[in-house]
Amino acid sequence: MSVRNFLKETTETDDNFKRIVESMSGAEIAKTMNISRQAVSNTLKRAMAKMHKGFKKVDDTWNDFETAVAMSQGFSDLISDEVELKKFFKLFPPDLRKKIEADAKKYISKK
Repeated sequence: MSVRNFLKETTETDDNFKRIVESMSGAEIAKTMNISRQAVSNTLKRAMAKMHKGFKKVDDTWNDFETAVAMSQGFSDLISDEVELKKFFKLFPPDLRKKIEADAKKYISKK
């Protein structure tokens, strides 16, 4: 069963997502759903890329870093410290993460 199908099968998607994110590692999710850890990772990275694209539509003047910051603020109930914030940014696909990091350096150098 894919992550996508798991989430579609329930009417309580938000509660299930929060339960998975808060209490299960990628390996635990994979085992529960009988899929590979890589499949879990790939699904999360695709979801983060889609979310990033959607957030950029909110304000098309935002660079990739500002968009990622806005996304992290949307998950503020799950991101409680710097460690969790670093984990959040690692969920982005590598190519997008590099763009975010490059924009962050430009953003910091402006200040």
